[in-house]
Amino acid sequence: MVSHGGNGVSYLVDDVDYDYYQYDPIGMMNLTIINGHQKSIDPYTDKILFSAGSGMNPDMMAHILLKGGPGLTMEAGKEIFRTQYKYIKGMSGGERRLSYQRGELNVTRESTAAYNKYYNDAPYSTVWFSQGVFNLETGEIDADPNWPNQSIHEVFEQKQQGWNTK
Repeated sequence: MVSHGGNGVSYLVDDVDYDYYQYDPIGMMNLTIINGHQKSIDPYTDKILFSAGSGMNPDMMAHILLKGGPGLTMEAGKEIFRTQYKYIKGMSGGERRLSYQRGELNVTRESTAAYNKYYNDAPYSTVWFSQGVFNLETGEIDADPNWPNQSIHEVFEQKQQGWNTK
């Protein structure tokens, strides 16, 4: 029973009268998160300028995975983060959106509704991938129906086909 990814280590709490290991795990996310990028960049090769904020660590890890490809090691991932990533702290949601609109950030993260509201028709932005939504019935990740074939899993597989042909 975890309400937010930031509480992902709550099972380490030992001064409670219950044990997380006694509960059946479930996953639930009622919306997906969209990662968009400026059309002027190639997010696989260009340095990523991304706003740090609540819940954005999974996105950052997905960016590094997509940049690093299959077989990415921890050391190679750290090197990508060190050399190809600028993780900017301290922005509010409004500041982050304005910075992306001005091109000061080249990758953004939004809910589907927010991406549609702020960027869907913007000539400078395109969807890179969605986190997808966990389907409790199938145990699979479903893509956002607004952007079929753009879940992180599908984008990684598409990119992997390109890596394997090199």
